[in-house]
Amino acid sequence: MKTELRDIFLLTITFLLSSNIVSGQETIAEDKASNYTLEELASLENLGTGFGPWNSILTDDASVELLDANGNGANSAAINTDALSFALIASPTDVLGNRVDLGREFLSALSDGDTLSFDIAWNWVDGLKGVSLSNGSWESEDVTLTIDFDITGFYVNSDSVAPPPTEDDWNGSNPWRQEGEAMHFSIVKTAEGLTYSVKAITPESPVDFSGTVEGVNADRINFFNDDGLNWGGSGQGSLFFNSLKIVSGMATSNEEELIQYSFKLEQNYPNPFNPETQISYSLEQAGPVELSIYNLLGQQILTIENGFKSAGSHLVSLNASNLSSGVYIYTLRTEMGVLSRKMTVLK
Repeated sequence: MKTELRDIFLLTITFLLSSNIVSGQETIAEDKASNYTLEELASLENLGTGFGPWNSILTDDASVELLDANGNGANSAAINTDALSFALIASPTDVLGNRVDLGREFLSALSDGDTLSFDIAWNWVDGLKGVSLSNGSWESEDVTLTIDFDITGFYVNSDSVAPPPTEDDWNGSNPWRQEGEAMHFSIVKTAEGLTYSVKAITPESPVDFSGTVEGVNADRINFFNDDGLNWGGSGQGSLFFNSLKIVSGMATSNEEELIQYSFKLEQNYPNPFNPETQISYSLEQAGPVELSIYNLLGQQILTIENGFKSAGSHLVSLNASNLSSGVYIYTLRTEMGVLSRKMTVLK
């Protein structure tokens, strides 16, 4: 059995390293908070790629900000890019009754096979927070999909889909999660409609639900924070979001697109090397990662990364003093898939 598994491993690696035709996805739109200064966001400049214009609706003293989601706790910080996220602050004080919306048009309605993804973080659920997709115009929207949440749980188009966290996940009976909550949203346009998936980014969270709303589509998205406290004026209790992306489901034949859109593994440098080299990889979203070294028999001989990693770029040093000369495979495993490359130790 071990021999068979190693053979499968070697066939897989051989295909990854030699084939120019892979199943992939092409990014057609993307944007993130770190693209902006506060002044650029306030003026609703469009600094993303492949998206239409922004739209904001502010009531009273509500505001749209660029903030470090770490203010909501370590879990919330997982959605940051360069320590920034978009923040919807309903009020600068502990005042209820305000709402803030920040929306974005697509250049066209989603096509079959397109995937819209983004991250949301929060840690206080007084009021209602969430996201909606719609068609038409901001003045007369046809809302097709709404995913929102409050202290009573999670809802899709007003139907309950997941219960609230248990009191063990919160601070007693209060609607408060000390370290925050970070979630990854994925919405796929299919022939049937819009298929959604909402999963926790951080391992402590119980959030994990999915489903399909049939016969609908969308050409815009809107994030909202309705009647939510900004606890202590610190941004806590606000809605944070980041890393908007739309990818198509088409295949590519470019070897540089050997990777899925959600993560990337670079060629080690220097290569060949003796005894030290560096391996770079990047994650579009935070999650568990394992980076391991294999020999050409498919035997795992070393693990150099194993744990939860934040979104962004990572650089790992490898000392191969204990390895013999030869070709090795280094493999990056994430929740989104597996990538491998070869490297050469030359002594």
